[in-house]
Amino acid sequence: MKTYLRGLAVVIAAVAILAGCEGDTGSQGAQGPAGPPGPPGPPGSGGGTALDVSTAGAITAEITGVTVADDTLATVSFNLRNELGQPLRALPADNIRFTIAQLRAGGPGQGDSWYAYVTRLDDSTLQANAENATTDGAVFTDNGDGTYTYTFAKPLNGYAPDGATYDGALTHRVGLELRSNDALAIAAANNAPFDFVPAPDATKPALTRNIVDNDTCFACHDRLEFHGGPRTDVAYCVTCHNPSTTDGQPPNNTLDMVVMIHKIHMGEKLHNGYVITGRGGAIEFGEVVFPQDQRNCQTCHQESDADTPQASNWRMKPYAKPCGACHDDVNFQTGENHSKENIVATDDQCVTCHGPDSTIDNGNLRVEIVHQIPEKLAGEKFQYNLLGVTNTAPGQAPVVRFSVTDPTNDDAPYNILTDPAFTVAAGGASRLSIDIGWSTAEYTNKDSGSASGVTGSPAQPIQINPLTVSGGTPATGPDAEGAFTSTSLLALPADVDGSIAVALEGHPAVDANEDGAPDRIAVTSAVDYFAATGDVAPRRDSVNVQKCDDCHNQLTIHGNNRTDNVQVCAVCHNPNATDIAQRVDGSECVTTLGTDDSPIDLKRMIHAIHAGEEANYTVCGFGNSAHSFANVRYPGHLNNCEGCHNTPDAGDTASYYPVDPTHVLATTVDAGADRDSTTDDVAWSPNTAVCSACHTDTLAETHMLQNGGSKNLSKNEDGTTAGGPLETCQLCHGPGRTADVKVLHGVDRFEFQAPAAEEP
Repeated sequence: MKTYLRGLAVVIAAVAILAGCEGDTGSQGAQGPAGPPGPPGPPGSGGGTALDVSTAGAITAEITGVTVADDTLATVSFNLRNELGQPLRALPADNIRFTIAQLRAGGPGQGDSWYAYVTRLDDSTLQANAENATTDGAVFTDNGDGTYTYTFAKPLNGYAPDGATYDGALTHRVGLELRSNDALAIAAANNAPFDFVPAPDATKPALTRNIVDNDTCFACHDRLEFHGGPRTDVAYCVTCHNPSTTDGQPPNNTLDMVVMIHKIHMGEKLHNGYVITGRGGAIEFGEVVFPQDQRNCQTCHQESDADTPQASNWRMKPYAKPCGACHDDVNFQTGENHSKENIVATDDQCVTCHGPDSTIDNGNLRVEIVHQIPEKLAGEKFQYNLLGVTNTAPGQAPVVRFSVTDPTNDDAPYNILTDPAFTVAAGGASRLSIDIGWSTAEYTNKDSGSASGVTGSPAQPIQINPLTVSGGTPATGPDAEGAFTSTSLLALPADVDGSIAVALEGHPAVDANEDGAPDRIAVTSAVDYFAATGDVAPRRDSVNVQKCDDCHNQLTIHGNNRTDNVQVCAVCHNPNATDIAQRVDGSECVTTLGTDDSPIDLKRMIHAIHAGEEANYTVCGFGNSAHSFANVRYPGHLNNCEGCHNTPDAGDTASYYPVDPTHVLATTVDAGADRDSTTDDVAWSPNTAVCSACHTDTLAETHMLQNGGSKNLSKNEDGTTAGGPLETCQLCHGPGRTADVKVLHGVDRFEFQAPAAEEP
């Protein structure tokens, strides 16, 4: 602003001089040479529209360029903006750090690697490092308008021998991290990684290495926040986590991203474990439980992502370092455990057997073939289809028409009464079930007959077994279209109201892995809705199973019976259901967990499982087995409701807001002595049942109970609450209220909708 005013004063003065030359009618002379540049003006005041960095709720950093001078001093230009896109000034130098690395081509058969310039020696062990902007020799400049520059403390040819040796023709990457300290709390920010080539004649990086993108990591982790929080970008992580660094403690485990990430995610399946010693001590990652099969390489390496052009390296460039990270019992140098023949191999030889064009063993040793999951491939040959349901009025026995077809063979139908996939009786390997539940407003399955007797299961649906295996009632068919018909052995109750749900679930049996034994093949369950009275009303849809599969790849439970359909889960896992039927005297479960039943209501159970040790949720499962979920470590952030819940469309209310307790049933935690009736049940009010899974401290419980929540409700015969207080959660925690759930949980700070994992 001052420079502009000074220039304006010069113009005014010139006009005044010209105005004083009256009568001068001579022609204009030739333009004189440009004068020397004037001295730099004083720094700007930081006014204008730039805001103080301390006011930001979130910060987006952008590196706009890097210049490398003749003396190889590198200067980074960048800007900072808040969550509204407004520029931010006044960032102290002590609150920012920078990394810089170069990308070197790998040796024969090897992948390329980043190498850090900025390093440190920790007990004579080399470690990559970030450079604080207050480092001696560094120059940090705040331009006062939201833009900044930073010049590294040393020339790039001055970091060796500890750092990388400078080569201006190589691709380089810089990144930054913002950190809080006692003087200033910095809002969450990105790392703004930026690739460039220092050579003056270079136009773009000749060599790149982008294997995994943030959105892939965020699918499970919601947001990467390592080393105290400021490192959030996988492309930034590799500027330190590369061959430049180890953990610095014997036996000096490598922290190279290629090895470290594979070992962490291989976790409990490692033969030798994996320990990283950091500032907080030793951390054993050999106990990590990856929530899906590690052979799903495409979960992380997604070749369809334009931001990861090298994502195909997992199958195109096999070599010892990444492969040995997971297969840690293999010694490629000695050949130990490298095939039955213990073959010695060097990196340049790996592609011969495992490369994309390998013909060894008919190509079956190619990486993408070896990592296929036979059971999952077998599942692609089956599809469950609900074709129609009749007799759905109160008092009638529903008649279900359905088929099982092969999508890989023009949807050819299977004959479920003769095909081996559905007639394998040994061990119950083949199973097919039609489940009928009601009503979709809130499942209770009242009078389904499931709770009859001392060992009955409260609130379970009618189940029809259309197979002869396991004592089923054979379905009628197939008809001309290959479909079958099954009729319920029980009629719907006379007082059923609204809509019913009909599900088709179970598993065919196929020897997919060719070991001589039938495998239970997971097939996506089907569900549809039909009116008993009035119009068809599907159950509320709160969760997108694709979000489940972002972590689980294929959500299949109960022995591969129920797969990739949350709505099928809800039919059984409803507010009146507990695990009481599995609490059998003398069983493992009772001996381990006691006789008190646990709720299996989906809204309580799923939150409690993912909350892990916070909820300390236990349940008795099939065969009276005891299960504790206290050791679950959710890889995301529990406050990110949209990590599981549907992201609402514009104008819609998100499904994670408090529910109306007059429309959503309370959660039974004690089914009482009479399993056929809910009148002796003990229940928790619905919002309390959900929120207390994560908010487990005494203060939180007191807050819930003081605002209408209850852990001691009674139920009527239809499952509704019999009196008691009424939750008022919506008054404060509803949309736009003073304690809006979305705002309190900081949902907007997370990134969503990672692309689905792909097949090769």
